[in-house]
Amino acid sequence: MGRSLRKGLYLILRYRKTVIVGLQLGLIALAALLAILVRYPLDVLPPFSEQLLFISIAVAIKLPICLMLGLSSGWWQYTSLSDLLQLSRAVLVSSIAFSSVALLFLDPYRPRLLLLDAFMTLLLLGGVRVIVRLIRERKDSERRAKRASDRRAVIVGAGSAGLGLLRHLQSNPLPSTHIVGLIDDDRHKRKMSFYGVPVLGTTHELHLLASRYSVNEVLIAIPTISKTEKRRILDTCKNLNITFKTVPALNDILAGRASTFEIRNLNVEDLLGREPIRLNRIHVGTALKNKVVLVTGAGGSIGSELCRQILNFEPRTLILFERSENALFHIQRELNRTVPKGSTVFQIGDILDEELMEQVFSQFQPEVVFHAAAYKHVSLMEDNPREAVRNNVLGTLALVKKARKYGVRKLINISTDKAVNPLSVMGFTKRMAEIIVQNHSRPGSDFLSVRFGNVLGSSGSVVEIFRQQIAEGGPLTVTHEDATRFFMTAPEAVELVLHAGVHGVGGEIYMLDMGKPERIMDLAERMIQLADPEGRRDLRIEIVGLKRGEKLSEELVWHGEDFGTSDVEKVYRLLNKVDSSSLQRDLDRLETLIEVGAVDVAEQLR
Repeated sequence: MGRSLRKGLYLILRYRKTVIVGLQLGLIALAALLAILVRYPLDVLPPFSEQLLFISIAVAIKLPICLMLGLSSGWWQYTSLSDLLQLSRAVLVSSIAFSSVALLFLDPYRPRLLLLDAFMTLLLLGGVRVIVRLIRERKDSERRAKRASDRRAVIVGAGSAGLGLLRHLQSNPLPSTHIVGLIDDDRHKRKMSFYGVPVLGTTHELHLLASRYSVNEVLIAIPTISKTEKRRILDTCKNLNITFKTVPALNDILAGRASTFEIRNLNVEDLLGREPIRLNRIHVGTALKNKVVLVTGAGGSIGSELCRQILNFEPRTLILFERSENALFHIQRELNRTVPKGSTVFQIGDILDEELMEQVFSQFQPEVVFHAAAYKHVSLMEDNPREAVRNNVLGTLALVKKARKYGVRKLINISTDKAVNPLSVMGFTKRMAEIIVQNHSRPGSDFLSVRFGNVLGSSGSVVEIFRQQIAEGGPLTVTHEDATRFFMTAPEAVELVLHAGVHGVGGEIYMLDMGKPERIMDLAERMIQLADPEGRRDLRIEIVGLKRGEKLSEELVWHGEDFGTSDVEKVYRLLNKVDSSSLQRDLDRLETLIEVGAVDVAEQLR
């Protein structure tokens, strides 16, 4: 019996179109018969021959028109509203054509019969499709509900994105995932039901709903959700050991980089405890278009991202200057796939190479310079202070002198919050670089700096270290339970640099409003939750203590710095007076220490 059933199903699928045409023929004929039976009492039914003529004309006219309008295509189990609209148009057109012919043969009472026939045709053709779909959805729901391994999920957000995701999942269900309900903070939607799925409550009740409905996964479907709300939901999920995913942000959806129906794991940028800052880029394009731009450290995390963004503004030439052959090779391969030939120059070299720098500046005459070449790892620079001074201080000095000589109109130096009241060699060298840039700024040669916090996901950042430690099975190492840092995303960092280049007037330091500092311990805990929401891998956090040169907390502003707002919202402008003679004495002393190969450079810097 089972074999015969499978063979029958195979034949139906093989000759699906023929079967559908036959079914529609039968339904059109049945609709005409039902119209006659409804229109006339049994005792006054028209003669059988007249009924047969009416049904035959209905089938002969309606069926070909319906087939021409596409009613033989598609799978009935996936019938949608657009399919029903297409069906309605086909029934309307075919019924008008049928009525035009049938009225020539029928008595004055027959127009009502024709209206009944059109209604019955629409009811039967549409009803069969809807019934087939309901049966399929019921079976899918029962099959997923019975499966022991099913994940019981709720969708946060009963707006257009959430309902669109729900319909998408009902048509294309995730393996082993059963949607048990919706959650929305609009109390007017409470106890409502959408596509057969109820609204269970609000996000503030998530902990209760998760227990009541045995929820073990949360899908956040609000593209415009704020970071604060997302963090609150994530913290609830973390406490309940519930996994969570999200749809992309609205900006990515509008830009065509993602779809509303995509479900992804949260990335580390979602953990930022404030809303990402997006700055207006209109003026940036004017400042960089058709300009010759030089980027030092172009192979690093910030330098390479700067180059990608700068190319969007169509500079005449972009010179990528980098000491690491491997780093430059990778960015070259990436850009060569999308950038027209001749618009980029890839130069390997050291900014302390006087002859090479002279050649680059004299040949290309750069108008804008972004200085991202620097050693940045605190503990490593503690062990290599001589190289920290050479690269971060003397390298910056050589660059700004060359920029002054060749009339560079704008130079933007990338600094760090570790330059404020520095305890480390790296912080001290970056503070010296700030002073050098400020001291060499002149009208027409606007030299300035930007101060970064920790850039999420940049090479060697705490996020990358945590990712590697998670991949290795832990533990995640944290210096101190109360250690805090200021964080910013890579797009924020690049936008800050670009806007400083446009709005800065020289001798200033620009800084982004990065909100409150984040505890490293909280970041580690959230990354563990992202990587292992169910706690199966036993990832631990180990306190290792502060290293030499590290601070418990970073600062953004020196005492005595002139702190004020800039022309760009959320960007601050800092200015302090520089003693040129004192700067020169410090530089002379550093150069002497380097020349004699002093082993106690770090102590002398402090």
